[in-house]
Amino acid sequence: LPGALEILDRQMVCRWVGVPSERATWMVKGKSSSMYVCLTDFCTCPAFAYSVLQKPEQYYCKHLLAVRLAEALGKFEERRMPDPEYAASLSKSFA
Repeated sequence: LPGALEILDRQMVCRWVGVPSERATWMVKGKSSSMYVCLTDFCTCPAFAYSVLQKPEQYYCKHLLAVRLAEALGKFEERRMPDPEYAASLSKSFA
């Protein structure tokens, strides 16, 4: 929980939204200027791969928890962009 709260305090949660489709993806900035993609129950961070996928007793990494808190509290930035730009930006995030 402390890591997720630090992410919120630093305003590192952003929701990317494609227009006009309204498709949305959560992005969370990491400490080392990396960006992590957070989907419903998945995060691209190394901690998710290690701590969540390999250890079933942990359900979320700090990025996913921060997204849940940010959404519930309305504490996130929203970046709206045309669908082609959204698709290209998201594709770059997985490269």
